[in-house]
Amino acid sequence: MVFYSLAKGIAGKENITFTPEKLIINRQPFGFGYPKEYLISEVKNLRIRQDDSFIYKWANPFPGSLNPRISFDYGMKTLGFAQDIDEAEAGYIVKMIKEKNFVRESAGF
Repeated sequence: MVFYSLAKGIAGKENITFTPEKLIINRQPFGFGYPKEYLISEVKNLRIRQDDSFIYKWANPFPGSLNPRISFDYGMKTLGFAQDIDEAEAGYIVKMIKEKNFVRESAGF
């Protein structure tokens, strides 16, 4: 995990793709990586992660490595993407995703 975090930080990129059926997240350190696919119908509660407390930053020595700015619920898990962007950029991206109706709002429990 540490090597992956360093590799991504040095020479990696993150591609996010929306299709009518899937959200595809592809993180590629040095151009290699396996895409993760999620059914759009199961992606819920898209939001900005705002937990930037001192303790969180201290516990994560590799900024961005495990620090997604945009989170969503998928089944019983909380997942995320858009590492290494600031809160304003994340807000804009979430707004655009919702305006384009790529992800539907959760109806609650």
